[in-house]
Amino acid sequence: HHASRRRSQRQVPHEPEAFDMMIGEQMSPDTQADIRILNDAMNLLPDAWRETLILAYIFDLPLSDVARIRKTSVGAVKMVLARAKQRLNKMLVEETANEQ
Repeated sequence: HHASRRRSQRQVPHEPEAFDMMIGEQMSPDTQADIRILNDAMNLLPDAWRETLILAYIFDLPLSDVARIRKTSVGAVKMVLARAKQRLNKMLVEETANEQ
């Protein structure tokens, strides 16, 4: 019951749509590729982490609003953002190393 209730409360649009909003024809192909790589990496994060990142950095909401939407504290939002960015950095560094 608990997991299905959590899913029904999702406040964030499906992630590819959020990233598609960022990609425009005026962007270079390299920038578009970078955004797609970031999207792929974000899809490997836990849902709560990914949704918190999207609310804070793509929708540019204040952390207090992110906390209210996620039904948690601002401190918890800051912790999730720090851990998610650390995990993304590790994944992207590994991706870059694998390309060389």
